[in-house]
Amino acid sequence: YETDLENGIFRASPHFQKMFRLPSHHEHYPITLFQSLLHPQDVKWVMELFFECIKQHKAFNCEYRCLVD
Repeated sequence: YETDLENGIFRASPHFQKMFRLPSHHEHYPITLFQSLLHPQDVKWVMELFFECIKQHKAFNCEYRCLVD
């Protein structure tokens, strides 16, 4: 996936779409959908890290938990 936090969206690869059962005909999704896929205890720090990486022009690289049916 690729996030665009400034515009509040993310783009998902076909594999990501399949894994999380997202509609494949969408070009992008609201970032709130991405947040809903994260474990509730991880949402705050993951989003803070995203913004920090953007601010410092660093790559985002970490592990976090997702909710998968």
